[in-house]
Amino acid sequence: MAAGTIGCAGRSAWFEPGGESDSSNPQLPVPSTVQVLPLPPISSNCKVEGLEDAILKNRVASAEIEWMMEQRRLELDLKQLKVDYGEEEAAEIVKEASACGLLTDASTASCKGPAGALAWPGVGTRWRRFVAWWSSLAEVERPTDARGALQGFADALGRVRTFRALALDKDGLELIAQKDEIFPSGRLRPGINASTLQDIINTHGVTKVAVMRLFISHIDKIGGIDPSISLHDDWQTTSIIASGYARGGKRVHLFEVSVPAVESLGLTLQEVAHRSGPYLGPRYADHDRWFLFPSPAVPEGTWFDATLQRTERSVSELPF
Repeated sequence: MAAGTIGCAGRSAWFEPGGESDSSNPQLPVPSTVQVLPLPPISSNCKVEGLEDAILKNRVASAEIEWMMEQRRLELDLKQLKVDYGEEEAAEIVKEASACGLLTDASTASCKGPAGALAWPGVGTRWRRFVAWWSSLAEVERPTDARGALQGFADALGRVRTFRALALDKDGLELIAQKDEIFPSGRLRPGINASTLQDIINTHGVTKVAVMRLFISHIDKIGGIDPSISLHDDWQTTSIIASGYARGGKRVHLFEVSVPAVESLGLTLQEVAHRSGPYLGPRYADHDRWFLFPSPAVPEGTWFDATLQRTERSVSELPF
């Protein structure tokens, strides 16, 4: 197993649960027996301006916000909000955002003001915390546009030190180094690009995509292409999962990364399961807190807690 490292630091009062600062569930160190591979050199075209400083200060670099804006327009489209979260929750979001002054005119079809930040899945799935954060600000401190609101909330959530393990051969590892990204599995198919994956998310909605990723045997309900990847705050979790793919000359490679918490969905596995009813019926909606996951690494199975954000985070792509 091999590892590459990117750093992380302290938290704010609005910190994201999980990661290395979760005192109730401390991260265990990666064993010294794991071979550490040097990160490949990053070309000047791929370096993110201000990233190192942002990591040290537990903030989000401006370039990272720009990347998010490239993935999805920061405009609160009420029709898309219903697709993403269903009519009932969308109505609740609009009601609470209007009550606190975040959304000034709910009668319009879309909003480009600060409420537009809710269009980003990492904010929309944390909308209650976003509304509470906004309400805590003095009026003069409140951002006046969606970009400023996304930046402010992202900084308040901070970063998460988390992990992604993959079973890779030499060519697979070199591809990640060449692209400076870890792609969702759907992106590896011929003719599929980032735009295709965003179209899947926009068409089926954030919640449905999250449900189909959790219950992956139903992925055909969104066209058979998974537009997301998972991160795990405990290296053991992702390594156990990846062990099931370590065959044919592939080794498990463990990537340690620092990501803005807002890049991930603000839903636990249990919360995703509870939202599965409209798409899969009642079968999965009563998901237990604990679930047993058998793997080649631990054939008798490992028990995971579905109520912890750290167990699994869902993101669209992982840019380095």
